[in-house]
Amino acid sequence: MNALDQARRIIAEALALPTDLAPMDGSMETLPEWDSIGHVRIVLAVEAAIGRPLPPDAMLGAIDVPSVAALLD
Repeated sequence: MNALDQARRIIAEALALPTDLAPMDGSMETLPEWDSIGHVRIVLAVEAAIGRPLPPDAMLGAIDVPSVAALLD
């Protein structure tokens, strides 16, 4: 699974959405479920996937599927 697909899966699971509702260009602005609590869930899921905590700037920069995918690479 490539990083974009993994990011879509992580985001969908964190937001309790089917994966097909987390498009490649999905973001905080386009997914109503991606609110502050959803963002925390996404960050925690990314940290679990990579096995380490994210620095604050990375947490704040995770605003869409591509930026989450970049954290997984």
